[in-house]
This record gives sequence, C-alpha cells and structure tokens, in this order.
Amino acid sequence: MSREPSFDADGYPTEETLVAIEAWRSDDLAACLDYARAAWHWPDWVGEDLSPAEREIVMAKDGERFVRFATGGWSGNESIIAALRANLVVWGVCWRLSARGGLHIFRYPR
Repeated sequence: MSREPSFDADGYPTEETLVAIEAWRSDDLAACLDYARAAWHWPDWVGEDLSPAEREIVMAKDGERFVRFATGGWSGNESIIAALRANLVVWGVCWRLSARGGLHIFRYPR
C-alpha cells in the first residue's frame, strides 16, 4: 500500500487509494485520516477548524483534534467518505458527525 494517495487523469482517487482507506490497519487511525485528507480534491474544503456550534454538537473537549470534510457534492470526495465508512474501525472510533450537504467530522484518536 502506498503512503501517498494516487489519482486518475481526471483527479479522482484511484481504486488503490480507496481500497487503502477501506483496509487501513487499526493501529494508526490518525494516519488514515491524514491520508484521506491528502486525497481530498479541494484542500480548502478539509481542515481541522470547527465552528463553535460544530464543537458543541460533537461535544469536543479541549485538546482534542478533529478533521472536517466538506464534499462539495463532488463524487471523488464522496468516494473517500464511502471508503472511510467501509472501514468499520475508522467509522466506529473516529466518526462524529455527518450532515446533509456533505459535511463529515471525525475525531483523531487519542
């Protein structure tokens, strides 16, 4: 498995990239979230800053680290979210919120 995501000629994540996310080992979930971030099509639509309302909704505590993905409706980004969802450990441990419009928030494991 490559530690850098790969893309096709149109900028979509390759099947190899999506399978890597789906099969990511449970001993380094933070690296999986970082890998998904690196595969995100619009870098301005992924980041660690949550609004005060989002922090309240996900019950964020001081010192916790989050990643906020906004798909923009782009199918390549939706595929990355689907791959994260298919990884039951990532989804079960890290997922905190999905909202209409393609917003997804994950907490980095401690």
